[in-house]
Amino acid sequence: FLCKFSPRALSELYERMPGYKCRIGCGLHFGWAIEGAIGSSKKIDASYISPHVNMSETLESATKEYGTSILMSEPFYKLLSPEAIAGCRKVDTIKKRESDPVTGLYTYEVDLSVGFTLANKEGKKTKRLPHHRKTTFSLVSKNIADDPSVKKGSHGLGDLPSIKIYNNFPEVWDADNDVVRARSNFSGFQRQIWGKGMDAFEEGKWDVAKNHFDDVLEQSGGKDGPSRYLLGRMEQHKFSAPDSWQGYLS
Repeated sequence: FLCKFSPRALSELYERMPGYKCRIGCGLHFGWAIEGAIGSSKKIDASYISPHVNMSETLESATKEYGTSILMSEPFYKLLSPEAIAGCRKVDTIKKRESDPVTGLYTYEVDLSVGFTLANKEGKKTKRLPHHRKTTFSLVSKNIADDPSVKKGSHGLGDLPSIKIYNNFPEVWDADNDVVRARSNFSGFQRQIWGKGMDAFEEGKWDVAKNHFDDVLEQSGGKDGPSRYLLGRMEQHKFSAPDSWQGYLS
């Protein structure tokens, strides 16, 4: 709604609430859902119902507890490309209900506070990216879109925008300046330490896990959300895994 405010209204808002920021958390899961129309003759909305939709909502809500912007389930994680997986780390293992399978929870390391800007040749920050950019999209693969034998407009969408899907898209992880800067807050060395801590955590060696998570938290300047969350959970049990511990939260 801030986009609809006038510059004067925005100025007054920030005067009342200095340092105001909007936080976004994303819960990503994969599965089936049933779509249906819910409402009345005056207003009808589309709704999606399934255990998988509920799981997505649970993950979105849990981003606040884990202190992450993105939280994804193991089924979704397994669909990612190797390039995307390289930027992820496992932050927990859960079992929501007795009838549910045990699933891992993962986050993608991204710092959304970096401020996405364009950079000139000297590497200095310049103006922010425009909110409205004229871009041509195509909902077909690049190979088909560039094939001269394929008649343009044969998709039946008329003059609607189209999105070209590039087969070499994974290169964006290392080529896009914004993506590289947003991922720079968590190093490969920190990832190795975290992995050792997570292994110890799941094995019930919480004293060992504490040392590794403390290291990651210190290297992040106290900002790493998953470290704070798991350290807090272990502290409730005085850093000793319960006798009933099976490697996951239930």
